[in-house]
Amino acid sequence: MKYFFISYLFILMTINCGTFQDKETIEFVKYETFTRGSTTNISVHPNSIQVKKAGMQTSEYTEEISVKQWKEVLAAMEDIEISSIGRLETSTEDSSRDAAAQAVLSIKKNDSVYITSQFDDGNAPKAVKPLVEAILRLAENVE
Repeated sequence: MKYFFISYLFILMTINCGTFQDKETIEFVKYETFTRGSTTNISVHPNSIQVKKAGMQTSEYTEEISVKQWKEVLAAMEDIEISSIGRLETSTEDSSRDAAAQAVLSIKKNDSVYITSQFDDGNAPKAVKPLVEAILRLAENVE
């Protein structure tokens, strides 16, 4: 029984460590919004966040983020099947009639970049909404 328990703990720890290592391979997460006259690009990397705005007023800011902040971004991705984000469907199409900006979320993991289809800014698909909100919270304090 003792050996069974130790084996079980070893397997459990291996699975948990493997999951965390898998998340660590994420190189960046990017949220982009665009309309006819402006674009916003928010890139979050393990140690920094960059916010670029172009349009009537152009600006670019980069700030360091803490390990805790990066882990919050990773935690927001826990329930996301990254390889399938390109197949997520949107619930509204306000951007098609200029009622909302268009938005795209991309995640670079290992050597692959996974990109969602376009959706309305402020109305992300349910599966990626917590991640979009985490990115926007980080970007609020950049400048």
